[in-house]
Amino acid sequence: MPTINWIGKDKVVNYAAKIPVHALKRLYTHGNPSGNKIIHGDNLTALKALLPLYDGRVKCIYIDPPYNTGNEGWVYNDNVNSPQIQKWLGQVVGKEGEDLTRHDKWLCMMYPRLKSLKQLLSADGAIFISIDDNEQANLKLICDEIFGSQNFVGTIVWKKKPAGNNMGFIPPVHEYILVYCKDIKNLKQFEIPLSEEYIKSKYSNPDNDPRGDWTTQSLTANHKGPYFEITNPVTGEKFLPPPGRYWVFNEAEVLRRLAEGRIIFGKSGKAAPVQKVFAAERNLIKRPDSLFDKQGYNNDATKMLTELIGRKVFEFAKPVTLIEYILKFSTDKNSLVLDAFAGSGTTAHAVLNMNQSDGGDRKFILIEMENYAETITAERVRRVGGSFDFYELGEPLFVEGDIKFNVNFEKEEEFLRKN
Repeated sequence: MPTINWIGKDKVVNYAAKIPVHALKRLYTHGNPSGNKIIHGDNLTALKALLPLYDGRVKCIYIDPPYNTGNEGWVYNDNVNSPQIQKWLGQVVGKEGEDLTRHDKWLCMMYPRLKSLKQLLSADGAIFISIDDNEQANLKLICDEIFGSQNFVGTIVWKKKPAGNNMGFIPPVHEYILVYCKDIKNLKQFEIPLSEEYIKSKYSNPDNDPRGDWTTQSLTANHKGPYFEITNPVTGEKFLPPPGRYWVFNEAEVLRRLAEGRIIFGKSGKAAPVQKVFAAERNLIKRPDSLFDKQGYNNDATKMLTELIGRKVFEFAKPVTLIEYILKFSTDKNSLVLDAFAGSGTTAHAVLNMNQSDGGDRKFILIEMENYAETITAERVRRVGGSFDFYELGEPLFVEGDIKFNVNFEKEEEFLRKN
């Protein structure tokens, strides 16, 4: 399997294991106790702090890390020259850090964080990582190395705006979401229930059939099968499959379905036979495909966030509808969802919306190292009616060594009070 090397890789491959476990210092609780967390602090240290309680328990991880575009004009500094990352690189990589390209820096920053995220992921969980062309190829390679290429689920292309801006040779209108899992053998098939609106557009009950709404489906297929005449019991007209096609049922099954009213001859009663398919008997789901072109645009997110906060604070936040769509097929009603690059708090907003729509009890953990963790991230969750505990990183619990914990998950609050 191909791997990628860069300056400083040898310093960061096992770095996360050497970080001492820090206490989580709860500053306040907003609303009722909920189990939701917002953590202000370096996300690598915060991820290590979460491991004693959440190792292997996170069903869905979504992250929107810096894209390393070199553009420093945004509120979220979208490259790796931020003071926090520069300080971290200087401490971890040492003098070699002076020779790093911006891609080396980005890889040094991402690698240990992805390793910690993998450890938090449940055996049947998946991680979704937003990225663009600046680092997509590098991200794919390090994820193959960390998660295993066999656990690559797919690459989603998300359409982020309706049209290009005529800049560059091929103006981009998309980004990517790379999807990996902890263990492909344990990953359940991604499925999305069809909406009531869609079901009503396809199924109806014009004849008041007691079995409920139905639609019609062809009785023929192009693979070789039964070939015989079907007789309309009312008109006596006989029908054969069209040339090159065959019936999907044998003669005995056709007679049974005719008697049950499951085969009809069109609305007029005189057309070629078709089968009735009842909505109540179908598994009305679909699988998400790799093109997300109806899940909202950046502009939708900017508008929503501006209205919530009262001022324009982020230029390129992700739309809540995008994260909701991911949660629909990657979580169940009691899943734990983690976002280690929380930004404006879109992931928490999506979790709250999903719980409201389906009665779920999903929990979220957000980590944000920038100072707006309180004024924007937490404030957004507060304004959409979410309850959460707000934390900052406390003192190290152990100064050296990779300590293994055996903490009862149900005694989390007791553990946090003691530490």
